[in-house]
Amino acid sequence: MFWALLPMSVRWLRRVVWVAPLALAACVTPISQAEHDFVQDYDGDGFRVGNDCDDYNPAVNPDAVEICNALDDDCDGFVDGPETDGATAWYRDADGDGHGEASTQVMDCFLEGHSPLGDDCDDSDDSVRGGCP
Repeated sequence: MFWALLPMSVRWLRRVVWVAPLALAACVTPISQAEHDFVQDYDGDGFRVGNDCDDYNPAVNPDAVEICNALDDDCDGFVDGPETDGATAWYRDADGDGHGEASTQVMDCFLEGHSPLGDDCDDSDDSVRGGCP
């Protein structure tokens, strides 16, 4: 009915209006989310979703260097650790005085119950700390 009110010069549009959506639908091939993610690199670091353990952070990818930041930067399944760039010496602090025993040194980014100071000569007494003779 609406089309009958239009001048003859634009009546051809009614066919386009009905045919165009059908033609576009024939051109689109739906893909699954898994296929979509496989070809995507959301953070632009050169690694696709399937190979990148955090595809929304360009600093995290299989070629990244692991640094002390509580993230798995290089996608190896480990967060920080002794071989991490920036790991420092830590000493077990058994008495909780903020000073550890020098003989208990380990390399890591951070260790609970440890201190970056290895100068406690009696780690069983919290009143004895650093600067021991």
